[in-house]
Amino acid sequence: MHATQRLWARAANGIKHPKNTLIFIRYQYITLVRRCLSKAKLAMQSLSHHTVAAIRHPKYTWIYLRFRHYTMIPHGIYTTNLRVAISASSVQGAIVECGTWKGGMIAGMATLLGRQRDYYLFDSFEGLPPAELIDGKGAIEWQQNTESPYYFDNCTASEIDAAMAMSLAGIADASLVKGWFEDTLPRASFPNGIAILRMDADWYKSTSQILESLFPFINENGLIIIDDYFVWDGCSKAVHDYLSKNNRPERIDSCLGVCFIRKKKSE
Repeated sequence: MHATQRLWARAANGIKHPKNTLIFIRYQYITLVRRCLSKAKLAMQSLSHHTVAAIRHPKYTWIYLRFRHYTMIPHGIYTTNLRVAISASSVQGAIVECGTWKGGMIAGMATLLGRQRDYYLFDSFEGLPPAELIDGKGAIEWQQNTESPYYFDNCTASEIDAAMAMSLAGIADASLVKGWFEDTLPRASFPNGIAILRMDADWYKSTSQILESLFPFINENGLIIIDDYFVWDGCSKAVHDYLSKNNRPERIDSCLGVCFIRKKKSE
């Protein structure tokens, strides 16, 4: 038995001595502090990875709160998108989002990455095209369930909302490109290349069109963030098919549920 524990036992048994009583009190205090720290550690372990990340990076949470009315992305995934995006801050080029809805995600990225970039927001602003068999049964059922609270009017939003979000981020000259991807993306041009491409296109055909048109513009070490990779079958199939068809060496990576690819140097 440790010496302090012996003194505690003696004091607890009624042995009265000023020195021993003081040690006894100190021991009780130290024991209480240790118990509190232990409980705090267990509490932190029980928190989700997203919550811990938010505690460690309050700026990301502040950005989320600023744009939460312009995005359907939940807090944890939103802040993780920001964490992934900042890892490409040293890569030159534009920030591009295909499937932007009300612009809340790219506006948050703009707040983090600054005004010196070019920002492009591509969207039909008329909702999603019809899901097809390759997109999976779940995708077709989701689009048919128009009463779902997660339907968001088939992901329809206004250009005005997206412009307001970018204005709130301090970006007055963002390029909002309205139209279906097969019509707008093949004509797109990025003189300085792309640093970050964020794809939120849901279906196979749309995701394939983005990769076919924009992957060549992505600079070395640039990022492709794939919003729907873990959600819809068509999205993940399109990513795999593109990488395989073009013999690309990139790996698919993820951070707390956010999927991304970091472009390697062309051989």
